[in-house]
Amino acid sequence: MNAIHFLLSPLAVLLVVLARCDDGNEVPGRHRTPEPTAVRIDPTAHIWSDGYYAFVVSRTDGGALRFRGISCRKREAEVSFQLVPDGRDGAYRIEGRGRAFKNARSGDAIRFEGFDGTAYLVARDERGRACAALEIIAPRPASAGDGYRPYEELIRTVERHMAYYYLSGEYRTDEGRTIRFSPDRQAVSGLTAGGGEVAYTFAREGGNPVNVILLPDGSAYHVFKGSISRGLNKCDALIIRRATRRGDRWVDGDTVASLCTIRRYFETESVPGTYPFPSTRILTYGIMQQFCFEEAKLLNFELTARYGARFPYPVREIENQRWYQRMKKRDVTQNDLSPLERINNDLLRWDQEHGSKRPYPWESSEGNGGWRESDIQDLR
Repeated sequence: MNAIHFLLSPLAVLLVVLARCDDGNEVPGRHRTPEPTAVRIDPTAHIWSDGYYAFVVSRTDGGALRFRGISCRKREAEVSFQLVPDGRDGAYRIEGRGRAFKNARSGDAIRFEGFDGTAYLVARDERGRACAALEIIAPRPASAGDGYRPYEELIRTVERHMAYYYLSGEYRTDEGRTIRFSPDRQAVSGLTAGGGEVAYTFAREGGNPVNVILLPDGSAYHVFKGSISRGLNKCDALIIRRATRRGDRWVDGDTVASLCTIRRYFETESVPGTYPFPSTRILTYGIMQQFCFEEAKLLNFELTARYGARFPYPVREIENQRWYQRMKKRDVTQNDLSPLERINNDLLRWDQEHGSKRPYPWESSEGNGGWRESDIQDLR
């Protein structure tokens, strides 16, 4: 058999198909996600958070778990609620006045969920959909009583979310200037003279962290997301402006750079896509707040695209990726997703339905049109 006849033979076609399947990222749903595991922890030994509130836990004489928490906004009132056993194995019900934590309220069912040894608390609404989640952010200090206020642990979590989920990535101007925010530490390169990497910290307004970064030389920059025109097209952009402090507020100065997003630093080898983390961990309110409405929608699209989902309109950010293979015979359902992904699919949809008009809770007053804490909209 000569080379031309071989290339046209069924065996050659079979070898090509096998080669594509052997890639791992080419077959829908072949990626690995964390497996459900039993939760064997003492919840009172940890600090729990949704990325906006943080809680310490104590046990009541009646067997309930009492959560007492604080907000990352210093002027907000403290929050408390109880988890009351609901008769079923491991099931609880939230009991309290109104909202318990972000997107969860009194009466919601809640359960400890474990994935590859990591424990979460997942609340579900009256329709059984996951609507909110708490994660462990730190061990509870041995000396911390029931009145302990875990503010510093919460602020470290908020700033970690801002640095990783909001800022980390590579951005470039039309002139070719590149600025990179590191994914594993609070550091930026390409922003200062010489272009080297420098550490940054987040500024505060009223004691609250905001998206103004402070550099070691004393300079300050307001860093925020937007979109900018590039000819006939628009690109997702990072806009950087000088910032100065006036009283308790940060005020914008001149624009230093408007940069198109070239790359986000979320990639993993085990899960394909630009935003793999909805397949690797439970999403909390604080994580989802790092993404605008359109970005959050893309997170949800990509989650189901890993299984070959079809979309009602073209989604070029996904359809142009090599790993995407659209299913032709049916749509992707919840049953196609892993248990962890089903929870995140619910959380992202719930956030899309209820949270589209929220401001970023950590946005500076200058950057959000003068938003004040009194403008916070309760989602439920």
